[in-house]
Order: sequence, then C-alpha cells, then structure tokens
Amino acid sequence: MYKKILLFISYLLYLSCIGTDVTDDYVDPTLRITSPQIISIKVGQKFQFTAKYFDTSGTPVDNPNLIWTVSPPDALTIDNNGFATATKDGLATIQVSVVTA
Repeated sequence: MYKKILLFISYLLYLSCIGTDVTDDYVDPTLRITSPQIISIKVGQKFQFTAKYFDTSGTPVDNPNLIWTVSPPDALTIDNNGFATATKDGLATIQVSVVTA
C-alpha cells in the first residue's frame, strides 16, 4: 500500500510540472530620483540629476524617456538629460516624469 501511495504522489508531482515558471505579479511602476539629495547649488554651478524607472514587473527600464521640470523656472534650468544649472538665488523644486507607451 505504501508503494502505491508513493507512486500516486510521484505521478501527481509529475503532472503538476509544466516546465516553465511564469510570474505575473503586477507592481505599480515606479520612478525614483537616484542622485544624492542636494540642499543648494551656487549660481552658475551645475549638477547632474539621475533617475531610474521600474516597470510593472519591477524591472529597471534602460534609457527611459524622462522629462525633467523645475518650478519656478527662473532660479534653475534643467535639460532633458537631468543637467541642472543655477541661474539666480532662490528656491526651486525639481520633478521628473516618464513617457510610457
């Protein structure tokens, strides 16, 4: 009887294996600024901001289409590559967004 039970369990385990494991776990896409937090930049000084985008499976996306913005735009300028230049004294908030398909 023991051999029959063991054979039956082995058969069930054999049938349950489909050969390919698929993970379909959804996670919210995430965009993170990864450059160190800075408190101040002197007028004329430049700083490179970096960010990483993680898709719905949590995988980092290479070369995402990032859009950098600054508010108010008169104290700091920033280009599409994240290079910021202080143009005058004042406070500014930097934000980044990603364009997805």
